[in-house]
Amino acid sequence: MKLWLSEQDVIDLTKKKTGPAQLRVLKAMGYSVRMRPDNTFIVPTDQFQASPENQPSTPAFNFSALNNGQAA
Repeated sequence: MKLWLSEQDVIDLTKKKTGPAQLRVLKAMGYSVRMRPDNTFIVPTDQFQASPENQPSTPAFNFSALNNGQAA
């Protein structure tokens, strides 16, 4: 499991080739980045993993108004 996106992954995601432009796009898209001491950055992959709290809930349909609430 990768801990951060590769340089090519960041280029593919942002459609930008330079670091400052990539950073602008990532922040505009709402992704988090971690800055390195040399002013480069990494994009952690854990934000792309599906978690139970981020999953859409299954809608509960109420068909009781149809057919007087009787099962078909």
